[in-house]
Amino acid sequence: MKMGTLSVLLIAVIGVASAASLYKKHEEKKARIAELELTLGDVDSLMKKHDEFNSITKIAASTPRIQLSPLVARMQDMKNGLNISAKKGCSVDAKLVLDDYIKAKIDSYIAFMGAMNPEGNGDAAKEEMYRQDEIANQKETRFMELETACLTGSNQELQQLK
Repeated sequence: MKMGTLSVLLIAVIGVASAASLYKKHEEKKARIAELELTLGDVDSLMKKHDEFNSITKIAASTPRIQLSPLVARMQDMKNGLNISAKKGCSVDAKLVLDDYIKAKIDSYIAFMGAMNPEGNGDAAKEEMYRQDEIANQKETRFMELETACLTGSNQELQQLK
């Protein structure tokens, strides 16, 4: 009889341990799904900010130099307002590159506004404007690559988990 009781007890312990392990895996899966959904939301938000910023730059491109200050200030406000929920992952990398893109684009417009400053060196300001614009273009391309990779990878992993 002692062997039967021990067997039942051993089976119960193994069953509880197995259930606990399954529960832990389930909770880890739920946490990862939540993290991926957060990342996808962040990337969507960053894309909207990118599109909104580009709309402002299109307006700025056809605005006389003397009237650019308010638009550049608006661009700076947008840069300062870039926030994401995730603390790690591909959306964080995308945000950093988007920050760099916006900063370079703003610097390009600031250099453009200073290019005709009678007290400054117009040629040097123009060179700086072109340099910052080229940096901005490279950063924008990198942002788009990161955004695409982040969306694709996160969506694929999410589909596998669900």
